[in-house]
Amino acid sequence: MQTAVVRNDEKMESVARLFDREDVKTRFEKVLGDDSPVFISSLVSLVNSSNDMQACTRASVLAAAMTAATLKLPINPNLGFAYIIPYKHKDKSGKVIEIQAQFQMGYKGYIQLAMRTGKYKALTVNEVLEGEITSFNRFTDVMTFGQATSDKVVGYMAYFKLVNGFEKYLYWTIEKVKAHGQKYSFAYRKGYKDCLWITDFDSMAKKTVIKQLISKYGIMSVELQNGLENDIDGVGIAQRAGLKVVSDMEANKEEIAFDEPEGLPEADHSRDINMPAFKEPQEEVLPRRAF
Repeated sequence: MQTAVVRNDEKMESVARLFDREDVKTRFEKVLGDDSPVFISSLVSLVNSSNDMQACTRASVLAAAMTAATLKLPINPNLGFAYIIPYKHKDKSGKVIEIQAQFQMGYKGYIQLAMRTGKYKALTVNEVLEGEITSFNRFTDVMTFGQATSDKVVGYMAYFKLVNGFEKYLYWTIEKVKAHGQKYSFAYRKGYKDCLWITDFDSMAKKTVIKQLISKYGIMSVELQNGLENDIDGVGIAQRAGLKVVSDMEANKEEIAFDEPEGLPEADHSRDINMPAFKEPQEEVLPRRAF
């Protein structure tokens, strides 16, 4: 297998034009079927809408897009199911070395993947206003609810009920949510203005709480586990699909190398979910696991 080296300069094909290639289209068609043209159209629109997205390495955009495609989640940021976010890598002097696209799940994406299992009767997440929770026993999860006394958001609550009757609440104060974001998001910790924690705090807070609830207490399908594992990273599923992604920094800060023998390599679909895009699948459900 030969390795094609692609340089990131103005002479090479743009990120958007990458998805005009027949080998790339074929790869997405194998994953999405008839929904592939709509997905690729949304992807091209997303790339063209931002200078930072256009400057992303082509390999990272392809990897993030393949993650979303494998999970059968739309990437239109207005829908809130999944996002492809450009991340800038800088050297010690603050100079941007490269920009890489990364996959991020939205809170609606977690709800979508959970509901596809067919095991959830109800699954919601909402902000909690001041006065809506009057008492809470953290040992028994017993809460007393009241009427809101103001429009002030004091926390976020996620809730699910399984078809077998089991139900679970998870409540985090807004201070706990912010502390979580500061701990795990470098961009939020540094105060970057284009960070989702700053531009759309409500959605990120809901995602955080519902992710914690499902991962700790919910029923986890193979597809949902893939979503949890690939949230933020955006490379794992693509690598399992046969793509080898090497960052520009690892390739002497100038080049991106990825295996490309006469088009993209064939993927091993033995673990893929066999289902129409964006529809409830018939899939094997794994036992609940705790994190």
